[in-house]
Amino acid sequence: KFPFKSEYQKLNSSLFNGTLPDIPITVGKMKKATGLTTAKARKVGRFGLADVTDIKMKISNNLKLTKDEVTGILIHEMIHVYFLHNNMNEDHGPEFKKMGAHSGRPYRKFSNENMP
Repeated sequence: KFPFKSEYQKLNSSLFNGTLPDIPITVGKMKKATGLTTAKARKVGRFGLADVTDIKMKISNNLKLTKDEVTGILIHEMIHVYFLHNNMNEDHGPEFKKMGAHSGRPYRKFSNENMP
């Protein structure tokens, strides 16, 4: 069993200088994704900047992946957490990809071959 919570804390310290919030991480079946990070947001102010709360992460458990690949998925989702926590709308844009490359885990999608 992959130690998601302790790995999250370790990677938060080493890659994000401990700036990411402590969030719930669940593991379960997902049909098309390897991981998913969600949050609640409400618009505030006259420019409609989002106030993001309730960030959650879910990682698929129906994958045939190595520990290194699962770590890569976790880092990918943590980059989403970073942008959500900092009220930045980045999705998979250039800044997202730059952070992935900086982490040593460039952005990539897993194919359906990894799904049982």
